[in-house]
Amino acid sequence: MVRRLLAFLVIGPVLAACSSDKGLGETERVSDDDLGDAWPLTVESALLTCDDGYVLVQVDGNSFRIDGIAGPDDAHPGFRRLWATDPERLDGRKDLSALVDAGRSLCD
Repeated sequence: MVRRLLAFLVIGPVLAACSSDKGLGETERVSDDDLGDAWPLTVESALLTCDDGYVLVQVDGNSFRIDGIAGPDDAHPGFRRLWATDPERLDGRKDLSALVDAGRSLCD
């Protein structure tokens, strides 16, 4: 029971932030050209938005919360498929901070 509660507390907010493109605020398209080597996704571009203070990335009509992710285990499975790998990093994934920072600019 404790494991279920812990999983709900950790994964619940991420799942709650995942939705189709409904009711989201201002969006901005970003691409691998914009962030260069810091681009952390396997797709060439995505939409960023800020919704109620949370940074979301939208790809193919699906939205995923990307701020507050401590590592791949915290990410929604759909987002993990989009998150590029980096064998030189301890968690094996590219750093999301440049993408999160670009999304936070929409929250201001």
